[in-house]
Amino acid sequence: MIKQNPKYTQGALSAPKYPPNIPKECKWLGGEGYGVWFLITKPDNFEENKYRIRRYSHTGEQHCDRVFELKSTNPFFIDKEFEFAYISHCQKCAILQNNDFFVFEYLG
Repeated sequence: MIKQNPKYTQGALSAPKYPPNIPKECKWLGGEGYGVWFLITKPDNFEENKYRIRRYSHTGEQHCDRVFELKSTNPFFIDKEFEFAYISHCQKCAILQNNDFFVFEYLG
C-alpha cells in the first residue's frame, strides 16, 4: 500500500464557500492555484471494485462523471471517513483512508 506524501498537500487552498449546485457529500481537494470538489458513490448495480466518481470545479461546474476501478487488494470503506488526495483528476483518483492510500483508475 502506498502512503500519501504530505509534501504534495502543503500550501493547498482551503475549501471555498460550498457551491449550492453540487451534491452535499462532495469532498474538497485544495490545490496550489485552485482546488476541486469530488464525489465518490457506489451504485448498487456496480461490481465490487467499481465506483462512480464525479469531479467539480471550485464553483460547482462538473468536469467529469466516470466509472473507476479500485486498484487495491485492501478494502476501501465508502461509509467510513476518507479524503481525496494527490494526484486526482479525471483519469486517476487517490483517496486516503486510515493512513492507507487507494488508487482508482478510469475504465474508459
